[in-house]
Amino acid sequence: MCKLNSHLLFEAPAPTCQAQCPANEERSSSSGVILSPGFPSNYPNSQTCSWLLHMVPGYTINIYVEMFHSEKQFDELEIFDGSSGQSPLLVALSGNHSSQLNFTSKTNQLYLRWSTDHATNKRGFKIRYSAAYCSINDPPVNGGVVNRTKLRPGSRLQFYCNRGYRMIGSSNATCRLHPNGLFQWDTPPPFCQAVSCGIPQSPGNGSFHANQYTVGSHVSYHCNYGFHLDPGAQTSAVCLEDGSWSNAASAPRCLAIHCPSIEGTLSDHMTSRLLSGRLGEFGSMVMLECSTGYYLGVGHRTLCCLANGTWEGSDDLATCKIISCGELPSPPFGTKLGTLTTFGATAIFVCNHGYTLVGSHVRECGANGLWSGTETRCLAGHCDSPDPIVNGHISGDGSSYRDTVVYQCMLGYRLIGTSVRICQQDHRWSGTTPVCVPITCGHPGNPGNGRTNGSEFNLNDVVNFTCNRGYILSGNSRAQCRLNGQWSSPLPVCKVVNCSDPGHVENGVRQSGQRYPEVFSYGVTVAIHCKRGFYLLGSALLTCQHDGRADRPIPRCLAISCGDPGVPPNTVVSGTNSWTYGSVLQYSCLPGGVLVGNATRHCQEDGTWSGPPPYCTGVSPGICGDPGMPPHGARLGGEEFKTKSLLRFSCEAGYNLIGSAERTCLHNSTWSGTQPVCQAVSCGNPGTPAHSRIVFSDGITFGSSVAYACWDGFKTSGLTTRHCTTNGTWTGQPPDCTVISCGDPGPVANGICLGSEFAFNHTVTYRCNPGHLMELPGHSVLRCTKDGTWNQTKPSCKVIQCGTPPQVHHGKVEGTDHSWGSSVSYSCFHGYQMSTPAVLTCEGNGTWTGDVPQCLPVLCGDPGSPGGGFREGNIFSYRSEVRFYCHTPYLLVGSASRVCQADGIWSGQQPACIDPAFNNCRDPGTPAYGIPVMGQGFQVGSKISFKCRKNYHIIGSTTRKCLENLTWSGTQPECIAHSCRQPETPSNVDVRSMDLPTLGYTLIYTCQDGLYLAGGSEHRTCKSDGRWSGKPPLCKVGVKVNPKGRGESDVQKNKIRVPVDVFSPNSEWSGFYEYLGKRQATTFTVTGFNTTSGRVNVTLLETSGVSIRLSGTYKSEENQLLLKVYQVKGPTEHYYSKFKNDNWAVDGYVTAESDQKTFVYQGHIHSKDFGKFHLTRQGPVTMAMDPSNPYTNSSSVAAAILVPFFALILSGFAFYLYKHRTRPKVQFNGYVGHESSNGQASFENPMYDTNMKPTEAKAVRFDTTLNTVCTVV
Repeated sequence: MCKLNSHLLFEAPAPTCQAQCPANEERSSSSGVILSPGFPSNYPNSQTCSWLLHMVPGYTINIYVEMFHSEKQFDELEIFDGSSGQSPLLVALSGNHSSQLNFTSKTNQLYLRWSTDHATNKRGFKIRYSAAYCSINDPPVNGGVVNRTKLRPGSRLQFYCNRGYRMIGSSNATCRLHPNGLFQWDTPPPFCQAVSCGIPQSPGNGSFHANQYTVGSHVSYHCNYGFHLDPGAQTSAVCLEDGSWSNAASAPRCLAIHCPSIEGTLSDHMTSRLLSGRLGEFGSMVMLECSTGYYLGVGHRTLCCLANGTWEGSDDLATCKIISCGELPSPPFGTKLGTLTTFGATAIFVCNHGYTLVGSHVRECGANGLWSGTETRCLAGHCDSPDPIVNGHISGDGSSYRDTVVYQCMLGYRLIGTSVRICQQDHRWSGTTPVCVPITCGHPGNPGNGRTNGSEFNLNDVVNFTCNRGYILSGNSRAQCRLNGQWSSPLPVCKVVNCSDPGHVENGVRQSGQRYPEVFSYGVTVAIHCKRGFYLLGSALLTCQHDGRADRPIPRCLAISCGDPGVPPNTVVSGTNSWTYGSVLQYSCLPGGVLVGNATRHCQEDGTWSGPPPYCTGVSPGICGDPGMPPHGARLGGEEFKTKSLLRFSCEAGYNLIGSAERTCLHNSTWSGTQPVCQAVSCGNPGTPAHSRIVFSDGITFGSSVAYACWDGFKTSGLTTRHCTTNGTWTGQPPDCTVISCGDPGPVANGICLGSEFAFNHTVTYRCNPGHLMELPGHSVLRCTKDGTWNQTKPSCKVIQCGTPPQVHHGKVEGTDHSWGSSVSYSCFHGYQMSTPAVLTCEGNGTWTGDVPQCLPVLCGDPGSPGGGFREGNIFSYRSEVRFYCHTPYLLVGSASRVCQADGIWSGQQPACIDPAFNNCRDPGTPAYGIPVMGQGFQVGSKISFKCRKNYHIIGSTTRKCLENLTWSGTQPECIAHSCRQPETPSNVDVRSMDLPTLGYTLIYTCQDGLYLAGGSEHRTCKSDGRWSGKPPLCKVGVKVNPKGRGESDVQKNKIRVPVDVFSPNSEWSGFYEYLGKRQATTFTVTGFNTTSGRVNVTLLETSGVSIRLSGTYKSEENQLLLKVYQVKGPTEHYYSKFKNDNWAVDGYVTAESDQKTFVYQGHIHSKDFGKFHLTRQGPVTMAMDPSNPYTNSSSVAAAILVPFFALILSGFAFYLYKHRTRPKVQFNGYVGHESSNGQASFENPMYDTNMKPTEAKAVRFDTTLNTVCTVV
């Protein structure tokens, strides 16, 4: 095996070919090679091999021994010129022959024999042989040679292959003599390869079977389990001579076995969902699901398509049952409207007068089996307790309709929002809950050159004021926020600290001007200059510090001194005794000397003497004279200036000695060195810091000063003056000039501050909140000045106050707060009511908004006048009284007088005037926008029904009955216009409407006395699309029985039951249905009914000739039947014009009339343009009762005994047929299927439930000699 390691190599050594040792091997080819055994390895020992070469007669054989090595004398090759070892010996070879040996036979045959002993072995030999022609040795298998000429060199031959084979190699060959002396064909013979069609492609979900793939081979196809071959394709194929399969044009396919659609077998409210596979194909799995509000009962919930084309589990499908939420109790002091408890049912709760509903007003039975919303309670009072208010309290304890409560805040808080709230009709308090916010004084601001300490500015909070360094507080150092929203004291002032005025310096000048005012206050600097001829001793700049003292002593102006000039030898100096500026010295010599130099010198302004000192000739040796002393210097060494006298010089602090510090009197009467000078120390350039400038400088030497000033908009917290010290450095640090900030001025109470930059020249703007006015309106904008203070004080915002609200007669004002945002309401005295619930609110412009109500007397409305009588009194307000009288011969029934009460209701009962001789009810009349009354007359016991015109719906009693007292039951209906389309008008119900918070406009239906709700909806709500929710209610005679527990008296007394077999076979029903608003007569006949499953099949005949077959399941516990179309026959134009809707269905309920003999099936047709239908059963009904009814008769007991017995017999017969079947049993699937082979067929009948158990029904398939048997128990 070839493997890849570091490079490709074989796993095992390469194979080798070794020559064998034949015995009498015959060769007839014209040329060839003979090798010693084991060649190319050494030959084995103890062997004898032989070869016979046989050529065409007439040709000799040439032998070419190319190599020969053997053990001499012991291993030998003998060549005989003939056909055996008995023929003449041509040559015998043994030993080693290095050169080629050639031999030629005399005949056309040679016999070669090789023999070895048991010892030494060598390489052996290689011999070629050839005759002078080319032989045809191996013609191609499955082929041959054609057009052969001769065998001599130059001869040609041609090869061919048999049919079904193709040639591999050259088809022609020529006999040639090769350089090695052999005669051979120039090309090797070809071989014939069988033509192959290749491996056929396997069909999807299938396989094939074949032994070969060559021409003529057969292949057969098979499908996997659950699949079958496409009927239009071949099941086998043959390999053709052109190398293709015979079915190449139509490859076979394996198709999945399909199961029939399950939609027809699903029960109502059931859907299916594909779990795996493709729907209806073998192996696909379907899960059954119920519509929202229903749950799956007992039975198979999943179906699997089997290989036999049937659904596994379809014999016992689960059914969908409606979810029940259980009974909801009526709340104490309230009423529940609604009796249904299943999915989709709604319960509406209404509280008694004077009680407030807490919880859900409407609750609906949900798909989870729970009622929506929260528990409903009816609490005393129309409104809940008003929401509490933090830091406040509520005045008023009433919670009935139109009662008011007033919100008030505690001390230190003010009310924001409506202070008065009214209990409204919707049981909610008007407005929203106000809040009490702390009374705040706002930030008081910062005093100029100071700051305010404190972060809380509400009532009773305290803030402290402090001043910056160099300022003294003038005013109160603390303030407290008061109840009126103002601080207890005004903002204090920070006054600057003043220093003692330095006065005027003798012989000096004090610099003054705008930059350095004469007032010497904190931070102010004054400069002092000396007059000419004087110098400053001390600092030229004085700065007032925060402690009220100057930072430096007051300087002095001293006369400039040139110092002691000294006396040259033999010289006399005369003149002033001082050496100050302007002094003049006169020099003269002692007798015998001559003055050399200027005779006079004067003290100059720079503190030096003019000119060099003169000297006198003729000086006595050994005397040097007085060298003098420099200004600001000192000298040590005495007053004798003889030879070798030594003088030492030094300078005052702040001066450096320039010259010789020591001088010695020499023999030539001169002093050694140079005369020293005391020069002031230099502090260098002090520099100019950023954002500042130098405003004063008197030099950079000792005693000099420099003063700085920051640019406009900048300030420094450090010193603005520096002085040059004795050590050559400037005092302090250069000032750090930073941007001037006036600080956050803070907000104002009940206002806002606009602006976040508080630096020099920036502004902030104040605005008052709505409902507040600004005091000092010109102070709304503050600007930061260069001294770090705001240019003016902050404004204040005061709440707007409204005046006294207007008063009303027979009422009073509720609420005392008249400030902005507060509200007041009105209440009326007993017996009066407000024209409108009114609340006045104080607006930001200082006026009250809202309509001022009126307290009007309570109105009870017109009590009417009895027919055949009259009324006295036409005032219908509070405390008014009216009286009623009847004309002769009528008698008054009811209250003769009625008083209008404070609750707006007339006392007593409505009277009527009755004719003693008259026994009919009066015509109740037709309501406005109503359709004329339809009824049986106005006799006692007769009924009339009311309906409204299009776009109107009825409110009141839809059916009224004439009572024994000659009055009509119920209430006279009204026809109300509404945006929703007109709903159906049910019979025997009372209708009222409500605007519900969560549902909207809702109609509430109540069955009249003696009837109960058997179907439909109790509540119907107008939806956004203009349709009504739910279905029309259906009221049946009797009282609905509680399924949890019912006694014999209840069953027999309260409910007229509908027989279970009301739809018994062959029963007929006739009546009408509505189409395009018109009634169409129709009848239908029941063609099949299964009492176990409730399955009903009917045929409906329509006047146009259309016959409609419908099927459905009768739910006896609800008396409801939904019929769906499964076949239509008749004129197609009628069908397509009226019944073309695929969802056309008849949905209704069965009711029993009071005579217990008449049964009505009525409801609605689900399709466009169709409306209600009403069908009455014709003929008597056998009273087969509901199986759940425990009260049975003897016939039902007998049936209960006999039915299992017959079921056992029929089941045994069916089992017998099953045991003797000749074909496999096919499960009944409820669908038609035909087989053309033997005439067998399954059948469909929708009246039989495909979910029945085996003991209930059997559909068996068997031989054609037997008939199909259906048994149903």
